Amino acid sequence: MSSIAATYNTSVDRNADWSKTLTIRDSGGVAVNIGAATFEGTIKSAAGKPLIASFTFALISSGTGGQVTITLTDTESLKLAPDQTYRYEISMTLSGQRYSLIKGTLKAKPNIN
Repeated sequence: MSSIAATYNTSVDRNADWSKTLTIRDSGGVAVNIGAATFEGTIKSAAGKPLIASFTFALISSGTGGQVTITLTDTESLKLAPDQTYRYEISMTLSGQRYSLIKGTLKAKPNIN
């Protein structure tokens, strides 16, 4: 498996759940069994800065098809300031090896009441 992270810039609504499903494949395009993997997802104002918010993860079908749902809950999204752009990274550890999967910018959109 490659450890080069894909770049994905996105935005989220504050006080709302946000989620994406990710399929992890090897260099041959075959889904990786991620049933024994652990995941980490951090949101910071910049590299090296303190953690502001974090993602949660749920394996689909026990991870045998390489799929995981990444979620930023409404509670976590409220920690983000409106109209602020943050840096995030999603990583996975499998068989003792850490892989950076996705990184990019995340913009917090203000609540519309």
